[in-house]
Amino acid sequence: MSPLLYRLLSVTRSQLARARLSPITEARTFSTSHVQHAQPTTHYDEEADDRDRFKYDKYYNAVVMFGSPVVLAILFYVTYLGHEMEQHFDQDKYIHYPYLTVRNKPLPWGDGNHALFHNPEKNYVPGVGFEKKQGKHH
Repeated sequence: MSPLLYRLLSVTRSQLARARLSPITEARTFSTSHVQHAQPTTHYDEEADDRDRFKYDKYYNAVVMFGSPVVLAILFYVTYLGHEMEQHFDQDKYIHYPYLTVRNKPLPWGDGNHALFHNPEKNYVPGVGFEKKQGKHH
């Protein structure tokens, strides 16, 4: 426990009650002067706290060093599976839904009908459909 926390916890209820009833501190519910003059009644062992902190630091370092490669390997595997599964699906058939392609004015680049990062295999052009058939990647 840190010395400051110990001082805060060592304030008694009577000191808090006096601080609340004091006419000078009507708006305040806690007087810091009691905390500044509080004396610790037991010995605080800082070395033991440092030893415990070192022990926990070693534990969390080990968890990070050995746990993060496992988590990364799982994420890479899941990503690879997703990429492999994508090959087995054909390109969706284009169906023109007017509410999905509302253009009040043309887009400010290109011909005004293509998105900024347009992929002809993945993104359709409103009114036209897909410009290029999706190919197999492997």
